[in-house]
Amino acid sequence: MTFEESVRLLLEKHVYVKKTGLEKVRQVLEKLGNPHKGLKTVHVTGTNGKGSVCATLESILCEAGYKTGSFTSPHLVNITERIKICGQNISCLLYTSPSPRDLSTSRMPSSA
Repeated sequence: MTFEESVRLLLEKHVYVKKTGLEKVRQVLEKLGNPHKGLKTVHVTGTNGKGSVCATLESILCEAGYKTGSFTSPHLVNITERIKICGQNISCLLYTSPSPRDLSTSRMPSSA
């Protein structure tokens, strides 16, 4: 899948459904071994200023030696802005790399 195909697929999947409760999220996290329990997080919410707050926190934490990650939506210019690691946009390659789900359902021939 090309980067452009990946972006088109992501942007077409905007389906907004009212979801109440976190039970399904908890079930998925449980199946993954609750990886969130080993992370220290900051959840930034509100109407205005989230981008500035995230950029400031990210700068301070990276300078102090922490590895940071952030997700924001929507993006301003390029979709790769949505996910950042220590202030750097992720590579287009991450949008085109197959996920484990893709690999398990792909029609690619197996190597002999």
